[in-house]
Amino acid sequence: MIGGVIVTHGFLADALLESARLIVGDTPQLVAVGLDASDGPEVCTRKLDEAIDEVDDGDGALILTDLPGGTPCNVGIHCMARRPVKVVTGVNLSMVVKLGALRAAGLPLEEVARRIADYGVRSIRVLENPSGTARSHGAS
Repeated sequence: MIGGVIVTHGFLADALLESARLIVGDTPQLVAVGLDASDGPEVCTRKLDEAIDEVDDGDGALILTDLPGGTPCNVGIHCMARRPVKVVTGVNLSMVVKLGALRAAGLPLEEVARRIADYGVRSIRVLENPSGTARSHGAS
C-alpha cells in the first residue's frame, strides 16, 4: 500500500490526521509531520525522511503539504529527487479522508496523487442558502 505523509507548518498536520481518524477510524501507513519555524533545512529533511521510512512498504509515498512554495512543499520536492514519492499541495480534510479509499484501491502512486488533487479541488465549494433567502448576522 502507498504510504501517506501529511507535512505542514506547525500543528496543522496533526489536526488533519486526528480529524480524519474521527471520521474514518484507523489510518494505517499515514502519519503527520509538523515543521517548526526553528527547524533548519536538515531537520526538516530528516523529519520527512523518517516519516517516509515509517509508511513506505515499497509502493512509495504520497506527501500532502499545506502551501505551494512553503518549506513543507520544498522539502517534499527535494525528496522527490531521491525517493519514490509524489507531492500534492493544498491539503484539506476531504483529501485526507479520501486518501484511505484511494490507497486501498491498489492504484499506482502517480494515479493516487492525481486523483487526490482533483478530489481536493472538487471538495471546495461555495454553498447557497437552501431556503433562497438571505440571512443577516448582527445589527444593520
